[in-house]
Amino acid sequence: MWRATTSQRPRSPLAHLNLGNALQGAGRHAEAIVHYRQGLRLKPGSAETHVNLGNALVALDRREEALSHYREALRLKPDLADASYNLGHTFHALGRTTEAIAHYRQALRLGPDNADAHCNLGFVLEAVGRTREAMTHFQAALRIEPGRTAILNKLGNALQASGRLGEAITRDREALRRKPAYAEAHNNLGNALLAVGRPQEAIPHYREALRLNPEQAQVHYNLGRALLQSGQPREAIGHYRQALQVKPDMADAHYNLGNALVTLGRSGEAIEHYLAAVRINPDHVGAHNNLG
Repeated sequence: MWRATTSQRPRSPLAHLNLGNALQGAGRHAEAIVHYRQGLRLKPGSAETHVNLGNALVALDRREEALSHYREALRLKPDLADASYNLGHTFHALGRTTEAIAHYRQALRLGPDNADAHCNLGFVLEAVGRTREAMTHFQAALRIEPGRTAILNKLGNALQASGRLGEAITRDREALRRKPAYAEAHNNLGNALLAVGRPQEAIPHYREALRLNPEQAQVHYNLGRALLQSGQPREAIGHYRQALQVKPDMADAHYNLGNALVTLGRSGEAIEHYLAAVRINPDHVGAHNNLG
């Protein structure tokens, strides 16, 4: 319909905007960009068109170009929450965390009930070690959208990082009640249980995480730790080796594989892995200590 409209009214910025939106919705981002640009030639002051053009550019991984359109949208309409949110999201993807935080906060000032903004702001804050602040935003996102399992899982991570292990276990279990086939939540629950000294309970969650997603070096490593702490060094060795197959430069996996080998009296093999840990991480205290 909108293609016919642009043919009949080629100088209508609204027709180009709507055709761009239809193409964008169909995943035809490059074609959408053509019509958004034409719409802006006809009406440069359309904040909505700048935002949508930015979105199409992001979909094609042209994030630096998208930034200028989101900024222009905000210059034209400073209270446009979508532009602030999209700027935050784009800066986040580019690894520019300070700017991402500022724009997510601005989006929340304009729209306090934006669960995505709370959630993504939580992700960025957690990544830069501001775990307590991250938790407040994960909690806010859950108040707005209580059914979002991924947010429950992230809140569990943040609680665990803050040492609030009992609460983390509760949140992880709740995430798994809602979505039993959630590999990341099984791994996180295993980590929390391991941290409180319950390796036997952690083991089935690591096994389930690997059943759902077998090529996870970190989960093989975590399962190895739980097995070793449970007095099962032979099986632990197998999982450390699998972790190293996926990620050969994992110094801690070499170190703990060495520890498991020592418990079986295989000190010669253990030394090789302690040496490998030191080659990868020259400051690995445990490996240096075990080498004497």
